[in-house]
Amino acid sequence: MKLTVVGAGGIRMPLFVRSLLRRVANGAPVDTLAMTDIRPERLATMERLTRHLVERAGARMTVAADPDLDRALAGADAVVLTIRPGFEDGRIVDEAICRRHGVLGQETVGAGGFSMAARSIPQLLHICGRARAIAPGAVILNFTNPSGICTQALHDAGFARTIGICDSADNVKEYIAVDWGISPDRIRSRVFGLNHLSGTTQVWVDGADVTARLMNDDAFIDKWFGIFGRSLVRELGAFPNEYLYYYLLPEQALAATAAETETRGQKVKRLTDRFFAGAADPAIGDDPEKLLALHAACLADRSASYMEYAWKDTADGQRPNHQLAEGEGYAGVALDVLEAKWRGPAEMALIYPNRGATAWMAEADVIETTCTVDDRGVTPLPPATIPARLREVVRQVRIFETLTVMAVRYQSAPLGRWALASHPLLDAAPVEKLFADFVAAHAALGAFR
Repeated sequence: MKLTVVGAGGIRMPLFVRSLLRRVANGAPVDTLAMTDIRPERLATMERLTRHLVERAGARMTVAADPDLDRALAGADAVVLTIRPGFEDGRIVDEAICRRHGVLGQETVGAGGFSMAARSIPQLLHICGRARAIAPGAVILNFTNPSGICTQALHDAGFARTIGICDSADNVKEYIAVDWGISPDRIRSRVFGLNHLSGTTQVWVDGADVTARLMNDDAFIDKWFGIFGRSLVRELGAFPNEYLYYYLLPEQALAATAAETETRGQKVKRLTDRFFAGAADPAIGDDPEKLLALHAACLADRSASYMEYAWKDTADGQRPNHQLAEGEGYAGVALDVLEAKWRGPAEMALIYPNRGATAWMAEADVIETTCTVDDRGVTPLPPATIPARLREVVRQVRIFETLTVMAVRYQSAPLGRWALASHPLLDAAPVEKLFADFVAAHAALGAFR
């Protein structure tokens, strides 16, 4: 089996490789890992680390790094998309525009999500078009953000073998596994919502429903959901994905992010540049173990700074150690999907068309929900219950996502402005100025008319 990663020059690539090697050691039939990226120097660094990790593991797996997209895609059985059009600089520009207009600048939520989608979707359509021509049977696993909107755009364009993945949708299972000291395999759950706007509504351990027990466990909520507080979690009626912070506590989130002296984009760029600068230094770059140590240090700093503005005001002033429950990240989700196709059915939260699972949403609406995956494909599972507050915000943001996809697909400025105006976090925003600033800042948006 050939697995191709598009965007393999990204800083998280070694995590993907480690996860893949663990699966290969347990029998996963991946014999070729192809890597491609439009930044040859970063691709070369990641190829060097990947070859070292494969050799160190003693794995029989061919590594093929090539900046040419078509050659990397040729013969692929699965393609992972993890690209960032505009790179970190594009994110920083969006954050500055959003700050200037007094709105949230998070890259997947609201105005930031619109701008990133407008840059990502055209590139993804091109890549998937090449994949369909060169590797027509390949499964497409999309991690490119905003993953829900991008996956919707790909399905709307006819790329029906696309599955959206995210590394935070199923986190509650990992939290329970850590707290109870049990294997995540003993835990089942039901997740429902949209990407970065979902909650876990039901949980079973060894077949027993433990949802109420967890909802009444003050220590569990305090440890993993401290940014929300007990009353808000219980009022919501679900265990929220951390991104719901922006929707459930919007004024607090806006004030907290506005007070940051360094935006998230600036932090990520600083840490990423630190790693690649080290890779360019022969004293580090020529020694794979030193380079891996630098990589681990940079990722640890990046993880520690994730949403720190939200956690700093929790009761004890400490952010919980989510690294204990991070699992294998997006690599784990992608590989879980592939393993379920060759080993047998599995349940997991994915980003996929509704297909009738939720009656009040359209068949083609891409949602984030628990699905069964097997050799026949992906089947969304009907959620037994959807809390009213979660349902309402999903309805609102679903309109924004639909309009955003249409605006990008047809390069329509009126639809773009309408999309921004429809978002619940932007109802009082200067939409005309926001949209004009995004178009002026990004060449990729220049075709909007």
